[in-house]
Amino acid sequence: MLSYTFYPGNSKKSHNAGKSLLFLSLLVLCLLSIDSFAQVQTASFVFEGRLRNYIVFLPQNYNGTDKLPVVFNLHGYTVNMTQQMNYSRMNIVADTAGFIVVYPNGAGSYNSWNIGVSESPNINDVGFINALIDTLSKHYSIDTTRIYCCGLSMGGLMSNRLACELSNRIAAIASVAGTMAQSIANTCSPNHSMPVLLMHGTADPILPYNGKSERLAVDTLLAKWANFNLCTQSDTITVPNLDTLDGCTVQKINYTYCSDSADVILYKVINGGHTWPGGDTNYLHIPGYDLGNTNFDINASEIIWNFFKNYKLSLPTTVTDYIQNPIEFSLFQNFPNPFNPTTTIGYSLQEKRKAKLTLLNVIGQEIVILVNEEQDKGYHKVEFNVANLPSGVYFYQLRAGNFTETKKMILIR
Repeated sequence: MLSYTFYPGNSKKSHNAGKSLLFLSLLVLCLLSIDSFAQVQTASFVFEGRLRNYIVFLPQNYNGTDKLPVVFNLHGYTVNMTQQMNYSRMNIVADTAGFIVVYPNGAGSYNSWNIGVSESPNINDVGFINALIDTLSKHYSIDTTRIYCCGLSMGGLMSNRLACELSNRIAAIASVAGTMAQSIANTCSPNHSMPVLLMHGTADPILPYNGKSERLAVDTLLAKWANFNLCTQSDTITVPNLDTLDGCTVQKINYTYCSDSADVILYKVINGGHTWPGGDTNYLHIPGYDLGNTNFDINASEIIWNFFKNYKLSLPTTVTDYIQNPIEFSLFQNFPNPFNPTTTIGYSLQEKRKAKLTLLNVIGQEIVILVNEEQDKGYHKVEFNVANLPSGVYFYQLRAGNFTETKKMILIR
């Protein structure tokens, strides 16, 4: 896979950059590479006195105009951004689905991240990722409401820290063979419900499933996120054992009926090791360590993207913008929530459409129809009183044409 050095201070449309892109495109065609030209770019900038490096992968549909989602993919301890790119094989998924992947490099000893444990370096990695988002915004056409973070091992722990401390910019996270530092868990309070996907092997020799020193056990972390998102139901399914020779199988534990529909999911790899399911095992070797089984029943990169694509941050526009010209169908969180006994639900219609807004109980049964009529394009709101209902968890659902969205509300007496 080809790469060249990209300097963020230069214009994307500079003459030299254009010559470089032309040269690379011709070279790639000559080599019959599966990747389109200039897809992989290496770049760096100085942050708080340290030179920070990263790789950007641009899918074939990147045109510099359409705003594309961004996925940060963080490497583990002792490995680097290039190894993580090759090992996770996420570029293949990004090229098909049309999103940008960014592989930052850790700056601590052995490329470590500051995950909040005693042996972590005293480096402001949360600030670095925040600055990196600003840098990407200046030099690429990105959708700042659809920025996600995933990572392996220490990169997974760092992803969980970003979910806690950079939630104003991160829409969802995924962690593979990584959990959360206890110190981060003690103060974690994102400013929105955080969709979380976890993957972890029960026979992980590096970060055991039941936790290690200052790192949470997987089930503890799963419960923490499910509780934070006010999830009320869970189910467990067995994933088909497509590869009977990989030595492991997968269970999917899915917490649903969560606030803002922010699901919490665990892919529990039975007898799985400290590995990235579906990864290219030629690119990850840690001398002196047996990392255990790699599962090939699932592809982590595909599953992570299929999870991420369901979520985005609230659009950075004002209520006035929604009222005058909503650009999409949206259902907003009721306010106040929790409430007693009156609350308000707002929603926007991208075009004139029949809207049905209903109140549901925890098993999805319709209790009250709040709206059921054709309405004009724009912002709408409904204020209602539920004095006749007992306290507990309820859901409200908006249907408008093919659009359906459900959110959770809590009535407290």
